[in-house]
Amino acid sequence: MTKEAAGRAERNWDEISPRYEKVDINQAFRLTEEYLRKFLETPEVSRAFEILETRLDGRYAEFTFLGFEKQERSGMKLPYHNIEHAEVVMMNSIFLAVLDTLARQEPINQKELFLLAVKAAHHDIGATVVYARNEDAGAEIAGETLAQFGHSKDDIDNVKAGILSTRPDFQGGFRQAITESTSTYDEYLCDADVSNFGGSDFFEKSYAILVESKTIAGKPIPMDGSTEMVDNNNFVLQMITDHRWNTDVAFYLYEKQKQENIRLLRQQLSL
Repeated sequence: MTKEAAGRAERNWDEISPRYEKVDINQAFRLTEEYLRKFLETPEVSRAFEILETRLDGRYAEFTFLGFEKQERSGMKLPYHNIEHAEVVMMNSIFLAVLDTLARQEPINQKELFLLAVKAAHHDIGATVVYARNEDAGAEIAGETLAQFGHSKDDIDNVKAGILSTRPDFQGGFRQAITESTSTYDEYLCDADVSNFGGSDFFEKSYAILVESKTIAGKPIPMDGSTEMVDNNNFVLQMITDHRWNTDVAFYLYEKQKQENIRLLRQQLSL
């Protein structure tokens, strides 16, 4: 079975959950907070957030996103792919890696965890250059930053591959660009990137990304229950239904709420 097929295979909750229920979840949270503080202070990660903070708003200054006009901070012009999204993906990526490693009773790979943080910080940074299919631009920006700070070609290639692995593919159903060469750490990144599928903020975030993408495409989204909104919800339902977690730890953390979100979305559509 290929890695892609394995990642999309149906998982068994009763087989997976005992592995993670033995872990001290508070320890996982503490370690995640420690690593997050440490990595945010590194020049590679702080440079990424500086780019998001200073370039993102200007890139989309011409657009007005209905319902998202008020910005609390710089880097928040886009309703979804903004600096806050990068922070959340970075935090969740680290948490998935830490919890999974603790469950396996293995030592944490400090270097891979740091590179994971770099990938997360840069995974949508290409949006400062181009909106659609921004992963290529993001990989190049990350590569340039890492080269400036003296990283090896292996590290640069590792980070670029991780960023490219987050590219969504809608051919034959939603999936991310997971391949045979994708590392487990990249799978944590991909799962963290769509962790809102299994989050209590799923509907809020889904609306944000629809407003964002439709506005940039020149098609405003109505606020009422019109046919266009129903079509949007059908698209979201198809996407979340097609989706499968790449890692057991993401399945453990997010699958139950994801299924509840699917149920509520079907209810909205009277399915």
